[in-house]
Amino acid sequence: MKLFFQPLKNKVDWTQWYQAQAYDQCFILVDSNTEKHCLPVLRKLFPADACILKVKAGESSKEIGTAKLLWERLLKKGASRRSVLICVGGGVICDLGGFVAASYFRGIDCVYFPTTLMAQVDAAYGGKTAINSNGIKNSIGFFKSPIAIGVEQKLLKTLAAEQLLDAWAEIVKHALLQGPEVWKLLPKSNHTSSTILEKWVKLSVEFKEMICEQDPFEKDIRKALNLGHTIGHAIETVRKKQSHGRCVFEGLWIETLLSMMLCHLDIAEGNKILAYLSKFGPPPSFTQAEIKAILKHLQYDKKNSHGQVKFILLSAIGDVNIGVPCSEAEVKDVLYCFCK
Repeated sequence: MKLFFQPLKNKVDWTQWYQAQAYDQCFILVDSNTEKHCLPVLRKLFPADACILKVKAGESSKEIGTAKLLWERLLKKGASRRSVLICVGGGVICDLGGFVAASYFRGIDCVYFPTTLMAQVDAAYGGKTAINSNGIKNSIGFFKSPIAIGVEQKLLKTLAAEQLLDAWAEIVKHALLQGPEVWKLLPKSNHTSSTILEKWVKLSVEFKEMICEQDPFEKDIRKALNLGHTIGHAIETVRKKQSHGRCVFEGLWIETLLSMMLCHLDIAEGNKILAYLSKFGPPPSFTQAEIKAILKHLQYDKKNSHGQVKFILLSAIGDVNIGVPCSEAEVKDVLYCFCK
């Protein structure tokens, strides 16, 4: 078990650290999947009398109603400012648990144990907490970092190959932002190998931590981490059952073409990016109704300003443009390239 603090380069022993905190109560947030598959792997790390808080697995739990139930449960159990909430799960549990901890009594300590590859390479880091509201993803939230993040590679063994492959959307995004030296290191195959995963989790965490240290509240360079997410989040809102990773992959397809159209990304380089994305699944495919809905949801993206939809686009691998305005017509033209 590796326990990281902010900044993540600090590592300590979990047991010694936890005992030194002298928390009055420990609460463990899980969903129906992580309670069954992940909590048994970690249970010996936590106090025997820890209170388990369980929510339904999936994005539908990232709502104010679920947060309200958790606040009420904490109040009923007498949680104080000297209590700790430990979140055992993927991005949904980290987002939801972080949001609840940040708002309960104006903030109690929170610890993440990310259980998915997606969370271990991206979602658990950077201090973003959020719930969804009125169908808009991550529209209500805080910047509030967990006091610690525990990374246990054994937990990845509980995941299906499809879940591991979906998480490569974030790894590929990080490589595109870092530049050709890192991009050329991406593996051509064996994307679920434990050795390869360990290497790329480390590289991704180090890169995201560097960016977040420079810009903790996403005023400037941190916005680059939204590459693939402007379209990706809109797709995720429309296709509620499609995984976040697959939505980001599709967002990267679309935004690579927009980069070629609007930011002079070299066609040969753009095609190399598309060829690599194809290793993880087919190109996007949308109905006309889905395209209409995606365009509508783009209006709610958090990066928008002055009535304009703003994108993160590439001029080259490693050369990122932040806040590129795109008209609805330009986005629509690209989306219709993938119309069924």
